[in-house]
Amino acid sequence: MPSFKYRARDQEGKAITGLLEGNDKASVAEQILRLGYIPVEIKLEQKEKKVAKGAGANWADRVMRRVSSEEIIYLNRQLALVLGAGVPLLSCLRLMAKQTPNDRLRDILVGVADDIEGGSDLSEAMSHYPKVFSTLYLNMIRAGEASGQLENTLNRIAALQEYELETKERVRQATRYPKLVVFALVAAFFVVVTFVIPTFAKIFSEFGAELPLPTRIMIALDKYIKHYWAVAIVGFVIVVVSILWWIRTPPGRYWFDWLKVHLPVFGSLISKFVLSRFSRIFATLNASGLPIMHTLEISTKTIGNVYYARSLRRVSDEVKRGENFSDALARAGIFPPLLHQMVSVGETTGKLDEVLGKVSDYYDQDVDYAIKRFSTLIEPLLIVVLASFVLFFALSVFMPLFGLGKAMIK
Repeated sequence: MPSFKYRARDQEGKAITGLLEGNDKASVAEQILRLGYIPVEIKLEQKEKKVAKGAGANWADRVMRRVSSEEIIYLNRQLALVLGAGVPLLSCLRLMAKQTPNDRLRDILVGVADDIEGGSDLSEAMSHYPKVFSTLYLNMIRAGEASGQLENTLNRIAALQEYELETKERVRQATRYPKLVVFALVAAFFVVVTFVIPTFAKIFSEFGAELPLPTRIMIALDKYIKHYWAVAIVGFVIVVVSILWWIRTPPGRYWFDWLKVHLPVFGSLISKFVLSRFSRIFATLNASGLPIMHTLEISTKTIGNVYYARSLRRVSDEVKRGENFSDALARAGIFPPLLHQMVSVGETTGKLDEVLGKVSDYYDQDVDYAIKRFSTLIEPLLIVVLASFVLFFALSVFMPLFGLGKAMIK
């Protein structure tokens, strides 16, 4: 049964959008009327629109070119600025389309502008491009349209995306040095096993000397790689693909996310990332005027960790039954006391979004300290690991040479 997107008005005249299944537009209109809404527009749901073909540009190149987070942040800031100056939304989009150097984003903006000119809302027009505009983004735009605060909403979205971008950059910086060391160790291992050890093995075999254990291990690895490299590669690929496939399943994803937050050193860091993200998203959505149940639903879907998301669903169910948000968080058992205590303060004072914003700032600072401590601790640990591998390689090469020298002297 096909799905239809609809726009409607409730009894107070507020805009309502949604998705319903039906045989045709008439049957969907009947469903909307039964819900107590007045249908305004009904459209057959479409897949993501293909970007238009521009003069002098290759269509395949436009489709393959991605729209970066930085470009979306810049777009939000510019749209908010131009809207704040009193320029109509349609003119803003046409202006942004002319200014952007990204052909794909230009075509998307033109498509959004055309849809708005045809009677669609901004959120509905953007929903045709789910690979560019996420569910969180669309819901915030929808809330901004309903509250009449689209300019402020665009600035909040940009601030949230800038926070996400800075968080990813901090993680990349913290893991750059360990990745480099691991890559160097793997490369050195293959060079020694493939080129160095076989040469020495031929020399040692001519003298019939007994080889030490490190050298025998390296020679065995060399023989295994030469004779069974195809089996090793196929086995490695099968294992990796199987793990990746299993992680994509609901049980596998839950187990993987549970494991991440329970790791000895990294678990606490990952938990703080998740809690900071949740606090930031919830505060931003709540400040945009969304109802708390809708805010909880979106936050649960976008928190980025299934282990925490499952607990948030239980929290959402309790809130739906009339429980306080802070009490539901406390009963979940996995959220730290700081979070549900601050939520309780926010509920009491009526400043939940402001309080959660401060909670997110606190976790951000805690994450920064944890990353610095991690960088301080990981360097000596990597030096020890690197020294151990170098020692093993040296022993596998030089111990036979010492034995060979003694045999020649005798």
